[in-house]
Amino acid sequence: MAISLFITLSMAFVACNAQENRTYRTVCYVEGWTHWRDEPNKFETNDIDSNLCTHVVWNHGELNSTLNIVVHDNGDEDIYRSLTGLKSDAPELKVLLDIGGWPVGSEEFTKIVATPAARQAFADEAVAYLRRFNFDGTTMMETFEAEVTGSTTPRLLLVAGITANSWQIGQSFEVTEMAKTVDWLDVRAFDLHGPWEGALRHHSTLFSPTADTSDSIDHMIQLIVNDNVPKEKIDLGIPLFGHTLTLTDPTNTDLGAPIANSQETVNYYEVRA
Repeated sequence: MAISLFITLSMAFVACNAQENRTYRTVCYVEGWTHWRDEPNKFETNDIDSNLCTHVVWNHGELNSTLNIVVHDNGDEDIYRSLTGLKSDAPELKVLLDIGGWPVGSEEFTKIVATPAARQAFADEAVAYLRRFNFDGTTMMETFEAEVTGSTTPRLLLVAGITANSWQIGQSFEVTEMAKTVDWLDVRAFDLHGPWEGALRHHSTLFSPTADTSDSIDHMIQLIVNDNVPKEKIDLGIPLFGHTLTLTDPTNTDLGAPIANSQETVNYYEVRA
C-alpha cells in the first residue's frame, strides 16, 4: 500500500530494532485527506504499520469562530477512534492530533493567545477534546495548564510545530523558552522555497547547493541547537513529497532558473511510481 507521509525523526537517534527498547522517536505524520483517494492509493488508519512509528500525528483538527476544536471532515470522529484504537495492539504507540493547518490560518490562534483567560479556556477545551478521543497529546503552541497535578491519567504530550525557515524562526518563535515547556519541537522542513519566488529552488534542501550556507535544513537545525535547545527535544521533519514547477525556458534547468507561478504537489506514491 502506497502512503504519503510527513515523517519526523528525532535528533537523539539511537538505532534499535525492538520498539520497547527505542530511545528515539519516529513520528509519522499522516495527512487526513488520504482516505479520500481512489484505490489503489487510498489510505486508511488500518493501513498504518504501528511497528514503524513510535508516534502517529493525524493532520488535522480545526478551530471554529468560537475557538472550539472541530473536525476537518465529516466522519473524522470515527477515524479518531480507529486511529487511537491502534494502541490496543501497540501499547507503546502514542497518537497525537495536529490542531491547525493551512485552512485555519493564524487569526483564531491570535485570539487564543491574546489574554490569559482565553489561553486557559482553550487549554481546558483542548484537554477535554483530546481525552474524549483517547489522544496522547497534540502538536501546537499552548501549554495545558488544565491538567491535574497528581492525576493517575498519563500526562498529555505537547509538541510545537515550527517552520524550518530561519527568518521565521527568528521573528515568530522563542525556541529556547518553548523548549522548556514542550516535549519536543517538530521542525517542519518543507516549502523553504516555492513558486512565489519565481525561480527554481529545492523546497527542502538538506545542505545548501550554493555559497549561501543559510539556505539549508542543516543551517536551521544549527540555529536551534545554538539557542541552547537540547538535541533530544528536536525532531527533524522529512517531507516525502515534492513539487512540480513550470520552467519559463524549458532549456534552462539550472537552480535559479525563471519559472512560471504554478505548482503541483507530487505525493510519495507518485514519486515512487
